[in-house]
Amino acid sequence: MQNLPKLKLWFMATRPFSFTASIIPVLFALVLAIYLNESSINWWLFPVALFGAVSFHIGANLVSDYYDFKFGIDTKETYGGSRILVENLLPPASILRAGLISFAFGFSVGLILVYVRGYEVLLMGLAGLFCGLFYTFSRKGLKYIALGDVAIFIAFGPLLVIGSYFSLTGVYGWNILWYSLPIGFLVVAILHANNTRDLFNDMKANIKTIPIFLGLKGSQIYYYFLIFGAYLLVILQVITKSLGPYSLLVLLTLPVALQNTKSIATAKSNDINPIIALDVKTAQLHMQFGLLLIISIILNILL
Repeated sequence: MQNLPKLKLWFMATRPFSFTASIIPVLFALVLAIYLNESSINWWLFPVALFGAVSFHIGANLVSDYYDFKFGIDTKETYGGSRILVENLLPPASILRAGLISFAFGFSVGLILVYVRGYEVLLMGLAGLFCGLFYTFSRKGLKYIALGDVAIFIAFGPLLVIGSYFSLTGVYGWNILWYSLPIGFLVVAILHANNTRDLFNDMKANIKTIPIFLGLKGSQIYYYFLIFGAYLLVILQVITKSLGPYSLLVLLTLPVALQNTKSIATAKSNDINPIIALDVKTAQLHMQFGLLLIISIILNILL
């Protein structure tokens, strides 16, 4: 990567493969608002919510890379992060500065939503900022004390879906939380795949993650729960008529899910090769599942 153009290095530093985690929930909130017949959708706020969400996401990725590198979590021998810092391709201070600027830009964009919708958006934005900024901001960051799964679930599941829905419509409720759960399960699965791969390196770095508490076998079971739980939730939503029957289209992604669960099932303490890229593959599943769920809701509206 040494000879890559600097612009491409910066693009890689943002970890674009993960952007599905912030884009899908905002798109989902939009089609959900249409499906639930909200009459007050403010369409011009959609790109505002989307840019704000992606900006926070980029900020979290860059700041996380900086502190993982600073605290010795990411090294040349590990697989985590964008590899930009461990390969000495960009200055660490520049990565941190860019991450903080991205957070500031996202917050500034969010003030437009606050102006239109009120203090509720500000509270949700501050909660998202807390989850992103303090994910790795110190040795007691959420990631390092086994609260990363909770933070990611909240930030990229219910909080982003409910926040986007409210920004677009001025309405929120417990039913939006119910709809957001499958998206939340799969986004945690992305993180869990990453942490399971890094299980033994994280133990050496003296941090705590869910896989460290569960062990490899327990982590495999937890991954199955997250993946298949997302499908079960959609099936329950169809059975209870929260969603229409077309939402069962998400089952088309089951072969991908089964391949991913097969990969983690074959991982061993002395052989993690089957799951080296499982975080990326899980992000792809999240995107495919999310897009089919969005398309299915559109079909439920039209047909």
